[in-house]
Amino acid sequence: EIARSYVGTRFHHEGRAPGVGLGCAGVAICAARAVGLMVRDGVPYPRRANGALVPLIADQMQPIAIADLQLADVLVMTFDNQPHHVALYAGATIIHAYLQVKKTVEQPYIDYWRGKVVGAYRFREFVA
Repeated sequence: EIARSYVGTRFHHEGRAPGVGLGCAGVAICAARAVGLMVRDGVPYPRRANGALVPLIADQMQPIAIADLQLADVLVMTFDNQPHHVALYAGATIIHAYLQVKKTVEQPYIDYWRGKVVGAYRFREFVA
């Protein structure tokens, strides 16, 4: 629900200011911190993948099977054959700051997005 409150916030690369400007990682980081999770940030980072995203996430989160997704899990997505986008799983939808629409959005988790997912992670505090 916290991430959902960010919908409409303009896209800003590396943004970490809900209501002002968010990047894709900013949505996940700000939502996690808002519920009290201690999440290390990895800024600055380039707009194009440099290989740092997955190790940073994997160091702090539990990898999970995509078939086992639960609300608030983090999806790592690939564009241009490199993982460099994240979204929060919200059931039938995903929540992410999306450059192409220039804002944070909630969109249906359709085959297009499923096809981009290359990994899924859960905050360790949420692992049973």
